[in-house]
Amino acid sequence: MLKMRILIDAGVPKDSLMAASFYKKLVKRGHETFVTARKYESTAVLLEYFDVPYKEIGQYGGKTLKGKLLADLKRAIELTNYISELDKIDLVIHFANPAAARVAFGLGIPQIVLEDTPHATIVHRLTFSLATYGITPKCFPRDLLVHIIDPDRLIQYDGVDPIEWITTFSPDKRFLRMLGLNESEPIVILRPAETYAYYYLQYSSGSPLLFEEKLIKSILSAFPDTQIVVFPRYEDQKKILRDKFGERLKIPHKYIPAFNIIAYSTVVITGGGTIVEEGGLYGVPSIYFFPKKLSYAEYLKNKGLPVFHLTKPEEIIDTTLLILRDPDKYRVDATPIIKKFERPSDKIFELLEVLRTG
Repeated sequence: MLKMRILIDAGVPKDSLMAASFYKKLVKRGHETFVTARKYESTAVLLEYFDVPYKEIGQYGGKTLKGKLLADLKRAIELTNYISELDKIDLVIHFANPAAARVAFGLGIPQIVLEDTPHATIVHRLTFSLATYGITPKCFPRDLLVHIIDPDRLIQYDGVDPIEWITTFSPDKRFLRMLGLNESEPIVILRPAETYAYYYLQYSSGSPLLFEEKLIKSILSAFPDTQIVVFPRYEDQKKILRDKFGERLKIPHKYIPAFNIIAYSTVVITGGGTIVEEGGLYGVPSIYFFPKKLSYAEYLKNKGLPVFHLTKPEEIIDTTLLILRDPDKYRVDATPIIKKFERPSDKIFELLEVLRTG
């Protein structure tokens, strides 16, 4: 079997979860695998947690469009130099990262792009247009991409991205102890919205938080013993919540892979998709308040997993309190459901065979 030299590029924390799983599987099969990571939130820390060697290249461009553009252009140059130093790379795998897409294309290296976010249309145009192959979940509408990439090169799998790491890595209870969490008391997971992301600015107007403070007050008023774990996306989110609620919240000082806590939680509330997917896959009642329905979250809901899409603050607060009153009524045994799902890596290995023979 021909072995390959493969580079995986991670731009955000979720990418690192995927990259870690891919790395372990690729190395096990004898492929020489390199990982690059952008300096953004916990992207690099996650790779360290999973003992994945990596090279940190580039950083987050901040809140402005100019800042994002300049950071991406600089990162593209640094990626170009790094890949050139590695000599021969046979394949680049990335998660719809414009810099990685441009560099792989410019250096004539085949690339596989993975994506599960239908609303990131600008990113799609910058990445799938240059891709050798694209991989998305089946719940991702194909018609969003078939005008950008040859439909024969768009591969879909029956599952969602987090099934990759949920089935590769087991949750570790030591993180409960690290945060001082008691399994016998309710645990609420709160992940604020990615309010500074390009696709979210039209909804947040650049405000760091939406209604999260009101939600926290309502939970603590109705259920004072509830343990609320917050995973802020930005430092100003963390500062606002810590200044207002102090020790009433559990805000990790060091990064903790959220799935380690989600697996033992009572309810998940998040502005984005990844944590709601993780919660659903563990059978935990999970609410997401992104302004639009997310195809992958609705996919899980239609499979019988406890996922809720709510956008009005009062609805979110009321539903959260209902779940906390009777958690067992809402929790689901997800094991028989997720056993039927495909993983993204299944398609990666199918494509490796095509690329090696083709």
